[in-house]
Amino acid sequence: MAQGLSNPSKDVGGNYINILLRSSLLQGLLNPSKGSDLGMEDVGRNYMSILLRTSLLQVFEKDGYGRTIKCTIHDLVYDFVEEAAKESIFFVPSVQLITGRESHLKPRTLILNNGIPHYLPNVRKSLRVLVVAQWHTDEDVTELPTTIGKLKRLRYLDISRTSITELPNPITRLYNLQTMRLSNLQQLPKNFGNLANLRHLYIGKDGIINGKPCLLSDIGQLSSLQTLPFFYVSQDKGCQIDQLGHLHNLRGDLKIFDLQNVSNQEEAIKAKISTKINLDSLELHWDTRTRDGSTDEDVLKGLEPHPNLKGFTMENFMGRSLPSWMLTTSHPLVFRNLVKIVLRNFNKCQQIPPLGHLPPLNIVNIIGMKSVNCIGTDFFGWKNVDDASKLILDDMPDLKVWSGLMCHDSSHSLVKIFPSLEILRVMNCPKLVSLPDGVWHNLRCIKELCIFGCYRLSHLPKDVGGLASLEILRVLSCPNLVSIPDIHSLRSLVKLHLWGCNNLRSLPSGMGVCTSIRRFALLGCPAIQPEDLHPLSRMTQLESLGLGDFSHDLDYFPWPSYTINPCRSLGLYGWQAVTSLPEQIQHLSNLAYLQIQHFDRIVALPDFLGSIHSLEELHIEDCKNLLYLPSAEAMRQLTKLGKLTIEHCPLLKDRCKEEIGQEWYKIAHIPEIQLLP
Repeated sequence: MAQGLSNPSKDVGGNYINILLRSSLLQGLLNPSKGSDLGMEDVGRNYMSILLRTSLLQVFEKDGYGRTIKCTIHDLVYDFVEEAAKESIFFVPSVQLITGRESHLKPRTLILNNGIPHYLPNVRKSLRVLVVAQWHTDEDVTELPTTIGKLKRLRYLDISRTSITELPNPITRLYNLQTMRLSNLQQLPKNFGNLANLRHLYIGKDGIINGKPCLLSDIGQLSSLQTLPFFYVSQDKGCQIDQLGHLHNLRGDLKIFDLQNVSNQEEAIKAKISTKINLDSLELHWDTRTRDGSTDEDVLKGLEPHPNLKGFTMENFMGRSLPSWMLTTSHPLVFRNLVKIVLRNFNKCQQIPPLGHLPPLNIVNIIGMKSVNCIGTDFFGWKNVDDASKLILDDMPDLKVWSGLMCHDSSHSLVKIFPSLEILRVMNCPKLVSLPDGVWHNLRCIKELCIFGCYRLSHLPKDVGGLASLEILRVLSCPNLVSIPDIHSLRSLVKLHLWGCNNLRSLPSGMGVCTSIRRFALLGCPAIQPEDLHPLSRMTQLESLGLGDFSHDLDYFPWPSYTINPCRSLGLYGWQAVTSLPEQIQHLSNLAYLQIQHFDRIVALPDFLGSIHSLEELHIEDCKNLLYLPSAEAMRQLTKLGKLTIEHCPLLKDRCKEEIGQEWYKIAHIPEIQLLP
């Protein structure tokens, strides 16, 4: 490595490794063999697979489609690659270095930390990869010099870690450029279509800068383009949806926004979505404005994707019906490889596509289908969706009936639906009267069940209590819920939250023997009586507890008969009538975090809080009449207290102001104090 230049530390490892790998591609080291149909990227992916199989690289993270998106590299391999690349890859911490004594160097890859000089003397012929960043500087990098157009052999340009919003026109003379990474671009320069070899265009933030979309005018001229993260449809010349029709090689993920600007099916067909065989995921977005949904229906007919698709999202569709390619099994190839489907904000549509004929399906999110009133076996189809692990039904205000999680196949045999389901969330369905009965014992893999905002729901199915694999059960804002079934068989249950269930008359039977529970919250359930809290004393693994907002007839805070010693986190939530905190909390010998909230009738906190010697953090919130902390002596007994937060307590906040508040002397020794509005 040349004197005055330094290699990136391993703290920058992820970015640096990516640059090394791309550098191999862009310097012509991964050319396909003669006669091969593979592209450079395909060869690169094959090499990556070999490196992963031989453990020279290890998978660190995969996305929802099974694609490796992050790797780690063994230290020995890292050192070897670094040594091999030292004559061609340079990390420049200062712009001045490249114009100073190291200006004789001819790197192929150059990483500039805080901007780019206007004059790059000796790199014009050698440079293939240029990364401009503001990693370790407070100064924004806001522009590229016009001399960028002289780097004729440049193949890779990354300015995604800068504040650059416009590209100089000379950049369109970089005819060999293959990859460009941007983040704050507001618009493309004129003649951007000259970059005929550009294969990968990355623009962050979905192209929204200062609230406005980045319109990719005449993007269809880039016939080699493979990566295009988004496209905003406009009626402006060069921004219509037919631009996508010229991009035959698109792969990966594509988001199409503002589809309300497409007039009809014929216009939509010009995008040639069905021919894009290498797309992994497709998102179709209309805007949120109310409009005649018939146009949306017509346009959607022309956007049928290729069956290789793994992910499909639709948002803000205003049509009343879906096209046949989404509704019937007469298109057996459509969505055959689908792993994830998200349907969001279909205000008028009364149909949900059948999913039972999609065996690979893993994630199903149905959100904001506001006109659907029934979910039945037509939704699940008749084939087994073996792999589905996550099902979300959210914001469906008209949904009244959910008829089953089992159905009959073509031979009239009973089959299970979603046998691999791990997460089920039913939220904001205020008219839903009941959940399916008699089927829950078949959900042998389920780990999380969340019921939220189902106002008419009066009970949970009895066999919910038999979900042996269930780890999280949350029932929230279900005011008509009367009971929860016996849960003694929930041997894996770790988290149980009951909140906003006004008519819940008792805690679920068997709760006392669920020794696996570590986090429990009971809030806003006023029908629960003090004697119902006894099972808490038998929860020997309980680490986090939230209690409060009991019957408004109670003027004291109920507490179980025995101390809950393991508890490390406690939240107490008051109500209008309560005038004191439970004295028993002073015996919680392991308590590290205490939150006190909504105690409007308490003026002074009790001195017994000073007995909680293990306390590390105290959070006081929404106690509008609170004036006094515990005595100075009690506060000094809290020797481990490192953080005090006072939020939405106007009187106490004023009294705790540094140096001038009447309570300041009690808390001046605490390392961290937050006084929030």
